[in-house]
Amino acid sequence: MCLLTRTGTANMSLERRFRRYALELPLHYRKLGEAGWLSGRSANLSGSGVLFCAEQVLPTGAEVELRIALPVRHDNAAPVQLFCTARIVRSESPQAPQYAPLLAAAILNYRLEPAQTTCS
Repeated sequence: MCLLTRTGTANMSLERRFRRYALELPLHYRKLGEAGWLSGRSANLSGSGVLFCAEQVLPTGAEVELRIALPVRHDNAAPVQLFCTARIVRSESPQAPQYAPLLAAAILNYRLEPAQTTCS
């Protein structure tokens, strides 16, 4: 379970470059250069970043790869995923054992690719 909280918002700008979309999508992530993928779930996405619930806390500044499953279109198009590299800009440990860590990542680059059924 993911618990979203607002911490440190007093100094945040009220205007954002990109609109955030509250999309809960399954994703996989890993530190850049590591072999194994971890599971997570997005909380929101924008053109510049993603906020997601994670299996493990990662340190601020860590570079990660993300594979985010995008919703299937209704015209029978092949499923796609968003593949991106990103930098962790905020990392919050869970406030209670039943909650997942929350990570915010700034997207460095991205591409769309055919969806994979497994991450290897």
